[in-house]
Amino acid sequence: MILLPIFIFIASLITLLIITYLIPQSKWRITIKSITSLGFLTIGIICYLSSSHSYSSAYLLLGLTLCFIGDIFLAFAHGRPLKHNPVAILGIITFGFAHLLFVISFILQGFVIPVFFLFLPISIGFLTLIIMIKDPFDFGLIRILIAIYAFIITLMLVAAFCTHIPIIIIGACFFVISDVILCFVYFFAKNYPILRCLPYIFYYIGQLLLALILFTL
Repeated sequence: MILLPIFIFIASLITLLIITYLIPQSKWRITIKSITSLGFLTIGIICYLSSSHSYSSAYLLLGLTLCFIGDIFLAFAHGRPLKHNPVAILGIITFGFAHLLFVISFILQGFVIPVFFLFLPISIGFLTLIIMIKDPFDFGLIRILIAIYAFIITLMLVAAFCTHIPIIIIGACFFVISDVILCFVYFFAKNYPILRCLPYIFYYIGQLLLALILFTL
């Protein structure tokens, strides 16, 4: 039952990568991106229905659902400056809450985040705020939101490592890597078109891994 959705997901991801690289302004890009995101959510739902329906798996599925919604927001926000892009702001906020749900899911699995581990997300969030404080990229007030998001996604990564579950750790790492690459996409995509594809590769593989782990929760 799970093989067909995975096949469709992979096929739509490959199509998305081809369109993104060859014709990035195509109107089909939003449609294919939405189908690909719906793919990992569908896989997550199937895996959840086959699981023990624990609170941990429920929060993880809710996180995947918010990621799907965030993908839709960011798909329609594509091509407009962040400073004057309320749809992009909604997308960032949605992903922020998704990461918090992931953190709750990881904690509910019985793993504890040592207090000293919190130094990393706090440091990353503070460093991002310091970099953004003078608004070097003309992001406006959204720069504060980006600093908060940097803290939350780093917290999610720390929580993932605390689970000691390889699939969760790899999925979380891929998620973070995709966001880091997005920073370079924002400034250098015109000179290096392949950069537009890399975030999708890491992001969707990461989401697939998080969806599949629902089988075991």
